[in-house]
Amino acid sequence: MLQNSFSLIVQVIILQWKLSTCITCVSPIDCQSCQATYTLTKLGCVCKQNQYEESDQCYECPPLCKQCQRLTFCIDCLFSDFRELVNGQCVCFEGYYQVEGSSVCLKCNSFCKECFGATSNDCKVCSDIVGIQQIGSICKCADNAVYEEQSNSCTNCHSTCQTCFSKYINGCLTCDATLNRILKGLKCECSFGYYEDTNICLKCPLTEDNSLPQYYVLCEDNQLAWLQQVVILW
Repeated sequence: MLQNSFSLIVQVIILQWKLSTCITCVSPIDCQSCQATYTLTKLGCVCKQNQYEESDQCYECPPLCKQCQRLTFCIDCLFSDFRELVNGQCVCFEGYYQVEGSSVCLKCNSFCKECFGATSNDCKVCSDIVGIQQIGSICKCADNAVYEEQSNSCTNCHSTCQTCFSKYINGCLTCDATLNRILKGLKCECSFGYYEDTNICLKCPLTEDNSLPQYYVLCEDNQLAWLQQVVILW
C-alpha cells in the first residue's frame, strides 16, 4: 500500500512538471504547445540538449558545453580537440591554452608545462627541463646558458661568451667587457691591446718582448699595439 502511494505521488509530480511547461494540451499528458524557451517533443516540453532548466525556464549552457546541469557545471564538452572535462568544466589539456575570445586550444611554448599564452613569458609552470629557471611567469635558461633540445637541458655557453645561441665558441651573442672581450663575428675575442692565454685576456707587454713573439701576432689587427703605442704594419 505504501509503495503504491509513493508511486502515485511520483506520477503526480511528473504530471505537474509536464503541465507546467505546456501552454495548450489535448490531455493531461499530451502537450500541443510549450512555454517560451521549451521545445515540444514526443516526451513533452523539454529543454534542448545544450540547455539546462531552472525555475521553469530553459537557459543556454556555457559556450564550451554540449550538455550541462547548470550554468557552471558541464557534463559533456562541445569541442573535443585538445579539451577534456574536469570537475564540470571543459578545459584545455595540460600543455595547451585557450586562445582569448575563441574556443581553440593551442600548444604551450616548449618551456611551459602549463601556460596562459603562446610564449615562454606566459607560463604557469615550467617544463621539466634540466636547469630551467622560473621568474614570475617567465621560464628560461640562465643568461649564460642555452637550451639544448637533444639533452633537454640548459647548457652553459662557451666560457668566452657572456650570452649565446649555442654552446660552441662561435655561438656568442654578447661578450663580457669586464673580461676585456669584444664580439667579432660570432666569437668573443680579446679586446685590442690584449692577448689570450688559457682563456684569459691579458694586456700586451709595455715594451717589445722578443721572448713572446707569438703575442705580436695575436695582438695585431693590421697593426701592432703596445697599450697606447701603435705601430702601423706595411
